[in-house]
Amino acid sequence: MPRQKVSAACDSCRRRKVKCDAQKPACRPCIIRGELQCNYSSRVKSPRRRQYPLLQQHPQHPQGRYGGDVAERSPMLLSRSANSDSVDRPRSTQAPACSPSFMMADASPGTASTLPITADALLPEQIDDHAPQSADAMTGVGKDPLASVEFFGGSSAASFAAQINSAVDSRLGQNQTHSSIEIADEDSVEASANQEAATTSNSDYMNHLAFVLPLRTFSDRLLQEYYDLVWVILPIHDWAAFKRDYDAVWVGSETSIPLKPLYCMINMALALGTQFSQAVQPDKRRKLGQTFWERALALFDPRIQQRASLQGLQCLLLMGLFLQGTHQSHQCWMVVGSAVRMAQSLGLHLSGTTTSAQNIRDREMLRRTWHGCVFMDRVMSMTFGRPSMIANWLYDAVPLPVMIDDDFLDSQSDPSDVRPDGGTPTIAFFVKSVQLYSIVNDCLLELYMQLPEKAGQSVEQITSVLQFDERLLHWVRSMPEGLQYPSSINASFALQRQRIVLRSRYLHARIVVLRPILTESCLKQVKSDDSRHSASKDQFLSDNLIGHCSKICFESAHEIIRIIYSNLDLETVTGPVPAWWFAVLFVYTAATVLLAERLSQLVSNDSIVEPWAAEPTWNQAIQLLKAYSKVGESAKRCVVALEILLSKIQGCCGPSRVPAEANSGGMSEPIFPSEGQDSSIFTNGGLGPTMDLDVLNLDIDDMLWLNTSAAEILF
Repeated sequence: MPRQKVSAACDSCRRRKVKCDAQKPACRPCIIRGELQCNYSSRVKSPRRRQYPLLQQHPQHPQGRYGGDVAERSPMLLSRSANSDSVDRPRSTQAPACSPSFMMADASPGTASTLPITADALLPEQIDDHAPQSADAMTGVGKDPLASVEFFGGSSAASFAAQINSAVDSRLGQNQTHSSIEIADEDSVEASANQEAATTSNSDYMNHLAFVLPLRTFSDRLLQEYYDLVWVILPIHDWAAFKRDYDAVWVGSETSIPLKPLYCMINMALALGTQFSQAVQPDKRRKLGQTFWERALALFDPRIQQRASLQGLQCLLLMGLFLQGTHQSHQCWMVVGSAVRMAQSLGLHLSGTTTSAQNIRDREMLRRTWHGCVFMDRVMSMTFGRPSMIANWLYDAVPLPVMIDDDFLDSQSDPSDVRPDGGTPTIAFFVKSVQLYSIVNDCLLELYMQLPEKAGQSVEQITSVLQFDERLLHWVRSMPEGLQYPSSINASFALQRQRIVLRSRYLHARIVVLRPILTESCLKQVKSDDSRHSASKDQFLSDNLIGHCSKICFESAHEIIRIIYSNLDLETVTGPVPAWWFAVLFVYTAATVLLAERLSQLVSNDSIVEPWAAEPTWNQAIQLLKAYSKVGESAKRCVVALEILLSKIQGCCGPSRVPAEANSGGMSEPIFPSEGQDSSIFTNGGLGPTMDLDVLNLDIDDMLWLNTSAAEILF
């Protein structure tokens, strides 16, 4: 049967080069993709001509390279919500004019240029993830480089080709740039378009079962938990637009976010909300969260994404956050890395991408998403003890989000530590967290990832520690009054939790900064000989500094355990405390510092009967980890590792002494294996099945248990 001719295809099918039947209000391909209405623009198209020239000229007018017809063809990614009714209006086929941004430099010898991304190229539009890519993976050069939203830097082949295009355009003259090339085989183009439509249709039909949500009342409760306990901590997407689309899903209305990433984000929000909800029993949270995770993964698999999009980037960040609470350490590391790469593909690492936004809301959403990548990258680097992906100059290139909450973005012009209604900006917590982990990242590079020949140089190390500690103190003193802990100002649950989380993060960061000094001090004590008893009256000034640094490290460890213990409900494992995976990391790190304090005490006094002043705090740490073992496997491993370490430390100067907490805990079996007992399989009563401890490299003498990443224990 000959192909049915239509007068004009809808804009969505034309952009995808998909066969359209021109039915109204929606054609069949758009209905399959979940679009309920088609838009038709009036423009004349030559039937056998390309719509773009072989050598595209870069216009020298304020709209930049993405103005006019090109902007209309560009996939759009960011949900526009400059005012409250923007989502309720039907989508317009008129692409907004690009604001003046960083235009491409004139092609001239020695001039580096890039293919930039303007914020208007990151606005909402449906994207077909299964459409074949037109750009080469090595060169980045495709049939129409201007139709891509991906960024290509000055060293790329695509950028060089753009310079050549500009030079040829200048030589030929502007009138010659619109000469086009005949398409040799129109039938092959049509066949390719039909194949794309078939692929998209089949994929959507196969994924219909993934578009499932639980009961509305339960979903609403989990989503509220997500907002109160996750989004206010990591606001990487526009909550107002997301919430409107979530409500629209239940009534079958049009959404501003494409359905697949929207349902993925909803499922990830439910998965994260499950981890904090009192409506779910602690021992059921992991399994229920995994169910939502698997549904999200069926809709958006980070391993096979073919296009970069802002919604896809936000999905990756939520996935990385959820994976931090699982044993899938490699997948977590790779997903966060993929998020960083996708952000760079979108050009979010460039200040011009955000400054080109036409309104403050779009600009802030882009900045929050980029710095969400920075935050996750820094946290993963700290957790795994690996170098971060994002260099400091890239972090500095994009300004931090301004301290203006979403409700006031359209009315407040100047950022402030105080909202117009007198409250503390919710976004202030995120800004301060990004600043904090920037300091931590610099500390990791300087103190933990130094060259071997620089290791052990105590004077230089003390100098670096003093500098980082000074930066931390300046940071904490610049804290908005509403985020200070403790505070006499009344606060909502969300604000109180922000205070506690930020204080916990600061204390953990201070431990990370001071821990190398503590480690060196303990090593000197452990490896010293009997000459220490006849020490000279004269002492190095650095010895006093090391002692004071160790004391502050001990105090920070005690405080972080007390804060979490006093605010966590041990039965429901809920409260205004850090996410459980962060809390386990903080408590385990602080507990190792308590062990270093005990080791220092035993070695210096040469007596095992010396009372341990930190034992009550130690017992609190063990109780916290046992409570968190209800929701996370890593907490169980931490308890076992800490008790083995305590046993070895107690026995380093003589027979081991079982701590009081062990006797009062009602454990049916001994905590530590007796002499001659096989310790490869350690049965820890009350903590579940037996655990293989041979994988735990716990040597007291080398102090690696104190000064290295906890990832081996946590994952």
